[in-house]
Amino acid sequence: MDDATTQLADRLLDLRRKAGYSQEQLADLLGVSRQAISKWEGAQGRPEVDNVVKLAQIYRVNTDFILTGSASVPSVCGRPRRPPRASCRVSTASPSVPSWSSRALRLCSC
Repeated sequence: MDDATTQLADRLLDLRRKAGYSQEQLADLLGVSRQAISKWEGAQGRPEVDNVVKLAQIYRVNTDFILTGSASVPSVCGRPRRPPRASCRVSTASPSVPSWSSRALRLCSC
């Protein structure tokens, strides 16, 4: 597996140990097999998104920390968000671009 999977596996193992759960106990909480936990912690697989959410709830961390090791999330364009200025020109998307894209353009155009 790749480096990101190895780092994820290390975080999952560390979080489980710090929380004091065995693989079996954690598997029961998630409704998966102990072997699934072992695969995740051995970098032989990755948990499904719904299990990442459950893990975040169990360990009381956010999903970003589980997936990336970082608790902060960058803004859409990689810069800190700031309120739009009165003189800000809002970019408009073409009709073929989804509405969420128009919002992203507005965030990045100032």
